[in-house]
Amino acid sequence: KVYDLADTFLEGYSNSSGFWHYYEASNGAGFLAPAMEGLVTVNNVENCSSEKMSAEAAGLVLTILALNNVTSSTKSRVTYLEWELLMDFARNHKESSAIMKILD
Repeated sequence: KVYDLADTFLEGYSNSSGFWHYYEASNGAGFLAPAMEGLVTVNNVENCSSEKMSAEAAGLVLTILALNNVTSSTKSRVTYLEWELLMDFARNHKESSAIMKILD
């Protein structure tokens, strides 16, 4: 799901290596991020936003979106709790302004 979202939301993802990194947030939540260099442009056509951010922040956005989709369809409490942890981490991330504009 995260990889599919990357195709939709990340400019230039189709030309990237396809490699991903795993990060563990300070609160214990985990997320994936594409191994892309420099700033990444993230577009959300649903809320008409476009933001430049690090690949790590973009991956955080994509993982949150994927968990939201899974939680909506499965009603899994475990998945919801992971989503909640990542949202808390994202709100305090150094790029939180750009992250929240995409997620809004």
